Amino acid sequence: ACQGNMAEEGADVKRPRTDGNEQYATPPSRVLHVRGVADGAESADLATAVAGFGPVSYIVLMPKVRQALIEFEELSAAQECVTAASVKPIFVKGRPAYFNFSKSQEIKRPEFATLDESAPAKKIILITVLNPLFPITTEVIHTICSKHGNVERIVMVRKNGVQAFVEYDRPESAQRALVQLNGADIYANCCTLKIEYAKCDRLNVRANSEDMRDYTGASLPDRYGQQAEAPPPAHDYGAPHGAPAYPPPPPGGAYPPYGPPAPYGASYPPVASPYPSPYPPPPPQYDPYGMPPPAPGYPGYPPAGGLSPVVMIYGPSLERLNCSHIFNLLCLYGNVAKIKMLGRQPPSAMAQMVDSYGVQSVIENLNGVELFGARLDFSPSRQPYIGDSRGPVPPLPDGSPSQTDYGSSVLNRFKGPSRHRPAHPGRFVHFYNAAPGNTAMAIEEILTRLQLQLPISIKVFQKEGARSESGLIEFPTVSSATEAIVLANHMEMAGPPSPTGPVTKYTLKLCFSSQGAES
Repeated sequence: ACQGNMAEEGADVKRPRTDGNEQYATPPSRVLHVRGVADGAESADLATAVAGFGPVSYIVLMPKVRQALIEFEELSAAQECVTAASVKPIFVKGRPAYFNFSKSQEIKRPEFATLDESAPAKKIILITVLNPLFPITTEVIHTICSKHGNVERIVMVRKNGVQAFVEYDRPESAQRALVQLNGADIYANCCTLKIEYAKCDRLNVRANSEDMRDYTGASLPDRYGQQAEAPPPAHDYGAPHGAPAYPPPPPGGAYPPYGPPAPYGASYPPVASPYPSPYPPPPPQYDPYGMPPPAPGYPGYPPAGGLSPVVMIYGPSLERLNCSHIFNLLCLYGNVAKIKMLGRQPPSAMAQMVDSYGVQSVIENLNGVELFGARLDFSPSRQPYIGDSRGPVPPLPDGSPSQTDYGSSVLNRFKGPSRHRPAHPGRFVHFYNAAPGNTAMAIEEILTRLQLQLPISIKVFQKEGARSESGLIEFPTVSSATEAIVLANHMEMAGPPSPTGPVTKYTLKLCFSSQGAES
């Protein structure tokens, strides 16, 4: 029928050629026709891309032809979207999409219409909180989600970062929350929401606590066995006009104000708060979601208590490295949990430390270090953890895995509270646990085999009764010392021959020395 109407219209009047402003060839409408939609895009991706222009009332996806229809609640919002798209492309899931007015003034709904007719009728959404710099509880999640419908149950999961299951009373409310909240920041420039549908059909809440709560009025014991009280009412503590409310600030500090909804991966400037905050404004975040590499030597970032335990690494030198090489360098500044090599264009990697103090130590000491003639940049990631691979881990060109778990590795050096202060990279490298006998010559053989620059001198510390040897290596440059630690750290050394049993193996351990010149 549509093709027939188009043929009849074409027979009467031939469509005139425009000067590139096709959006004016069709009368303005609240419904926009979107072309060039990225493969795999969902209604939430489209809604997030146009969230800045106004509320969306309906979306229809046509994935086979890479097209979609978006209906705004207001005509002015649709006009602003088309005008903005004519000046600068609007990206949907990383690809530019093309927006034009539709001939229809309204999208025809089926009898049981939701925000997206292709979306499943589910009442439960899964919220993942990225970069959670502040405490996230059921009260915080309820305050945000209750703006979009009646919330029945909330269950928090903290096994892999901070996640929350939210069950609404109606599928329409769940879908409205998914579209409106996906990509928004709970607090300015942090606690970003990533939302998807949950696979479960109902949440089971056995008791009310900080991590789970039933809002249907069911009589449930709290975590201490007493009857639960009704949740406290939300108050607008320092929130801008029209912004969702959040709980009052904790003792001794304040939460930053609720940030306005932003596209995923973007952030807005912090809004002034009436409470003095102990946290400085967060720096630009860099992660594998298409953000550019960090500016060299970026000076500021939040204190260790507010950092994610994941650090991003950028630099051309990564093309020559694998997970073990990066571990050899990072383990000097904290225990390493996981390392994952990312794309080669541009070369990047991410490492998860055991705690945020390891990230702070890595950035303070290694940011800007030169390795194989190129600079390495380190910056805090917004991701709370590195997830496990769902399938086989793809190998690197050298055959080693592109992701490795070091959580239980015996090579992690910090076994609890330690007085050891990691040293900044320098020309002097301290070695220990080396095989006794001709140690200097054995170390030179290892460096030669790895095609590294030979040191100026090697001094072995004489200690009677020691089962292994230690000492100091002086390299000509800081970069040559760093390259030796990256490639030669944890190399295996064979001990002297034993007439009574097998040869003892030693694991050579290297670290930068803070008192090398004096020694």
